Amino acid sequence: MLFENKKILITGGTGSLGQSLTKKLLEKGASSIRIFSRNESNQIRMESELNDKRLRFLIGDIRDMSRLERAMNGVDIVFHAAALKHVPLIEYNPFEAIKTNVIGSQNIIDASIKENVKICVAIGTDKAVSPLNTYGATKLLMEKLFVDANNYVNRDKTKFFALRYGNVLGSSSSVLPTFVKQIQNKQKITITDPKMTRFSMTMKEALDFIFESTSIAKGSEVFLPKLKAYSIMDLKQALVELLGDTKEEIIGIRPGEKLREILIGEDEIRYAWNIKNKYMISNPMLDKSAIEKLYSAEKLSQVEKIEEYSSDTAEKISKNELKDIIVKSGLLALIKEYWFQMRMYFSQYYYPINPYKIGVFGRSKIKRLRRKNLLGALKETQDIINMRNKYIYFALHYEPERTTNPDGGEFHDQMLAISRLRSLVPSDVGIIVKEHPSQFYMADRGARGRSPLFYDCLKNMDGVQLAPMHENSLKLIKNSIFVSTITGSVAFESAIMGKQSLIFGDTWFNGCPNVILWSSNLSFDDMIDKEVSSPDEIIDFLLAEKRLYGVPGCLNPSAQKRAAHYLNDSFSDAEFKGISHLLEEFFKSIKVRPNFRTAT
Repeated sequence: MLFENKKILITGGTGSLGQSLTKKLLEKGASSIRIFSRNESNQIRMESELNDKRLRFLIGDIRDMSRLERAMNGVDIVFHAAALKHVPLIEYNPFEAIKTNVIGSQNIIDASIKENVKICVAIGTDKAVSPLNTYGATKLLMEKLFVDANNYVNRDKTKFFALRYGNVLGSSSSVLPTFVKQIQNKQKITITDPKMTRFSMTMKEALDFIFESTSIAKGSEVFLPKLKAYSIMDLKQALVELLGDTKEEIIGIRPGEKLREILIGEDEIRYAWNIKNKYMISNPMLDKSAIEKLYSAEKLSQVEKIEEYSSDTAEKISKNELKDIIVKSGLLALIKEYWFQMRMYFSQYYYPINPYKIGVFGRSKIKRLRRKNLLGALKETQDIINMRNKYIYFALHYEPERTTNPDGGEFHDQMLAISRLRSLVPSDVGIIVKEHPSQFYMADRGARGRSPLFYDCLKNMDGVQLAPMHENSLKLIKNSIFVSTITGSVAFESAIMGKQSLIFGDTWFNGCPNVILWSSNLSFDDMIDKEVSSPDEIIDFLLAEKRLYGVPGCLNPSAQKRAAHYLNDSFSDAEFKGISHLLEEFFKSIKVRPNFRTAT
């Protein structure tokens, strides 16, 4: 119980690693944790999120020796994670990097000695090995300072040692959040060099490594994890398969950047040891017998088989393994949750409170009148539908709705989506449009979300027909060439039924087999020639997404209470199996049981 009832200080504690480390140390029973950093806004946010009385937030800079001494008063353990880290920026400001990463680290050592800190751990980086850039050079000096600091103190007083590893997958400084952001913003993924490789380490692995190393450290060592590596192109492809493809752009390697990560250089191998599930680089001042005596309690063996420990020579992680790591990290779920929250916020902001609600008098009468006018306009413009002709089925969204604004982007204007669809489809192929039933059920909002002129505009488009509200949606799907919508559930309902579907917006089921996202270079042949996936493949994908992102439902609200009618028509056995499975999973979550028919 190394950390129980201990007072701990973390420099740079508001970063990704610092925050995760803080949470874990609280779980391990630390009596108090002092967060020392320059970023007051991150401190406020962190204090609000964690809300633990054991936390103390100290604004300060490791360049300030007097402030450090006060911060370390009475502290048992120091984790030194503060640093200037952005490689291109440091290349432009090398003096500042020296002041923080080198002189600041020396201040940490001096303050620890003066305040009788028991353990002081430096969080290092692979870039300290054969440094190519200023950042790497400053972190190498930091390592040397911590290894040699033990020469100035009695080992029983303060233990100094360093940890060395690459970026944590998903941390703020790693490539993963950058790629994710680019994909979600429909931007090209920027690849510096396709030959680039990196070590893979999750936040959990990083924390386990820190705690295990701290528990066995004697002082003067550099610990390194045993890791697998990945290709930057494999990471890109894994994210594309999870989130969608936005193509790529090769931008060239940046100043001071390496093609590979090196954790043990060829000149360090003679000082490298296997210790438990990690490597250790011993102090060159100690001979072999002294090291073996010092670590007699641990199984220790000298490293002999490798010339260099780099991301090029390390065992590689496959693309599928990377996908599992990304999913299990929870990063995508958090991102999705954030997107949903933000979209809901902006949707509500975009559609303010109904002005008619300002006054009570005549409110109900006005709502009934608006609903009547809209229904009347639809009845006047709807057509008699002939499903024997070739057509595309377009299912309208209720307005106002988050799934069109902002999820639809520019296609929150559904008329724009239909016009783009019209330009995609040959002139001999019609488009049948059906209104969403909730447009009239939610009279207090829905009626004001659609203008009667909307139907007139549709009517005047060549080859576009408005289906009556009573027209069977299932039949419209089954007889169409393919189905289209902005982000509606009709897209994956048709996908289960063996139909391709075209969506225009960003939705939770992006990447689903049989579902194609609109792009300006898409052709009609691309839609009709694409191989159709089986219902089982669709179901597996949807259920996985539902579990991963906590999707509240797989059907539109208007269909949730009347979903059984989807199962009352003539499905094939495979179609029935797929849809019934999906519906059953959904209704479990809302504790409603529809009356499903028995498949024959």
